[in-house]
Amino acid sequence: GRVCMDQTMVDLGPDSTVATGDEVALVGRQGDEEITVQDVADLMGTIPYEVTCLINARVARAVVG
Repeated sequence: GRVCMDQTMVDLGPDSTVATGDEVALVGRQGDEEITVQDVADLMGTIPYEVTCLINARVARAVVG
């Protein structure tokens, strides 16, 4: 609640090649890879609407299409 209510942590596992400063897409497209809000909802066991509601208004958004 109070400590992390406006932060997100992602466990990349011990074999990750991601380094500080790398660009990472949590939702969207990066190169040939894409993760949709539906994909995230499936991983969370919920519906896409809940995922989008959990993204704080201070997170920058770019509407495409």
